[in-house]
Amino acid sequence: MTTLDTAVTTIPNGRSDKLIGSLRSAVLGLSPSQSADFHPSARAALEAGGSFRPVSLGEGIWAGVRSAADGSAHVLFAHNLTAMPVSFTPGEALPEEPGGAAQLYFLAGASASSTESTGATVSELEPHGFVWLARFSADAEPRL
Repeated sequence: MTTLDTAVTTIPNGRSDKLIGSLRSAVLGLSPSQSADFHPSARAALEAGGSFRPVSLGEGIWAGVRSAADGSAHVLFAHNLTAMPVSFTPGEALPEEPGGAAQLYFLAGASASSTESTGATVSELEPHGFVWLARFSADAEPRL
């Protein structure tokens, strides 16, 4: 049994389907009809033409970043596989835009966010929770 299998078997009823669906979408991408509800600038990273790479955000967090083929957008998928709240810093996994002009955008899931004295954003996930966050240039042309 894998670590993911073990984690999923301990997830309360109703949450496992959402978590599994989110994990699948993170790795495989979304169809254009599935991504239609997301911010236009994030769609290129969400759809199947983008790339995926796993990232490390800490113990108990399964995370990865999908990036648009042209590098114009990046989406961080963070999934808490534990029965305890976990915290992470999204900026550690998402590429910075030149000049620091990019912002973080919430796409799906749930997390509580705060700002450290250094200015870094910290996100907290509930047990078995997940969040999708995007970063793209604020002046990027929206993709329609």
